[in-house]
Amino acid sequence: MQFPHWIRLALGAAVVAPARLKLAETCLRQGNGAGALAEAVRAADLLPKDADAQLKAGALRLAAGRAQNALARADKALAINPRHVDALVLRANAQAAKAELPDHPAVNDTLALVSIRKQLGSLGIPLLRLAVEQRPGEPVFHYHLGLAYSKAGDKAAARQALKLKADFEGAGDARKLLRSLG
Repeated sequence: MQFPHWIRLALGAAVVAPARLKLAETCLRQGNGAGALAEAVRAADLLPKDADAQLKAGALRLAAGRAQNALARADKALAINPRHVDALVLRANAQAAKAELPDHPAVNDTLALVSIRKQLGSLGIPLLRLAVEQRPGEPVFHYHLGLAYSKAGDKAAARQALKLKADFEGAGDARKLLRSLG
């Protein structure tokens, strides 16, 4: 959502940035992870001295698989408050995600599952697409991709991802989800 220029000038970052944070929260509740990420990043950019805004943007970046960006946001929050526990945790998680096999399909799958569980399914889709591309024969990656598409509201893409022929742990859940999509 783009605020008109005159509103941004008249109100300034002090009013617009909190509104963007509220919009990010609304996007999260609606399952729009990409929208939430965009609004949280815009708010954090408008509030460079607000550690909590930096953390929200960083956490969403990490959930989207952007560990380097999350690390930068954690560092900004730590520059504001070097003892901020949540910033230290975000920094450690971002470093671990970045260092530990950053392009490994299983790591991408795990990061995407975190996104799904935090109701940010759309943020996990690119990670799961990469996992499926790297290991097309791994049915659980297809199932998780279908789950992410389903959470994001894209039933057609979910059905396509869930066309599985193999038996695997979770196959029953995958078939149940496929039936629920019609």
